[in-house]
Amino acid sequence: MSFSLFSLNLWNLNQDVRDRMQRLDRYLSAAKPTLACFQEVSPLEPNGRPQSDLLCTQIPEMARFYSAQTLWDERQEGLATLSTLPLIAF
Repeated sequence: MSFSLFSLNLWNLNQDVRDRMQRLDRYLSAAKPTLACFQEVSPLEPNGRPQSDLLCTQIPEMARFYSAQTLWDERQEGLATLSTLPLIAF
């Protein structure tokens, strides 16, 4: 079985986060990785959903997992995994 993996440090909420997420979403939606793993993922205000929820929007079957890991300047940071494969544990 073959699969593709994409991994990236999302850099928290630095710079223009919405523009970066839109460009990354376009890339990932076209590349359609089997697994996408992210670090330095932070929730976005005002709804508190993690940045990773803005990615792979054209791949609705991807399971999304987010886990808070630490606080950085009072902002939550975590890890996220998106997968088209069933995950047994996260």
